[in-house]
Amino acid sequence: MGVVLIVTFLTLFRGMSNILNALLVPLTMISVTEPESPRNRAVFTLAAVLVVSLLYPYQLVFMLLYVLMSAAYRQMKQRDVSVGLQVLGLGILSQIGFWAAILGTDAFFGTRINAFMLMLAGGSLPRMLLILLLEGFAIAVGLVFGIRFLERTLNRIDLSSSDG
Repeated sequence: MGVVLIVTFLTLFRGMSNILNALLVPLTMISVTEPESPRNRAVFTLAAVLVVSLLYPYQLVFMLLYVLMSAAYRQMKQRDVSVGLQVLGLGILSQIGFWAAILGTDAFFGTRINAFMLMLAGGSLPRMLLILLLEGFAIAVGLVFGIRFLERTLNRIDLSSSDG
């Protein structure tokens, strides 16, 4: 089911709305695999990456970033890192990862995403990196608080009852 959600998000959010995938895909990966063993998480992650690479090869580099973001969040949560440091760490990781994914997609697939982003930033690399940092922090806040909201909501639901 998680792989289907990821494919659905990648299908729905393209172009300028693709930034939503940076929130929704890791959120899905974390929430779907939370109670699972490391082996099952690895199998799910591999399946998701393979399906994405077959259906959306241009998204492959970004999908690897989403896997990294999910793993980083899980590690910070296991180490009981404060919410502020989770947001800081994921924000910086996202900014660096977005730029690396943009450069990787340009290199592997011949796209011109970096040139387009630079044009949007008025030709200023520092401004572009600041935009990516702000996007990274927005995604980090959404991810950290979105997961906390999902966890609280799911903990209130008694899945063992058959009251439908």
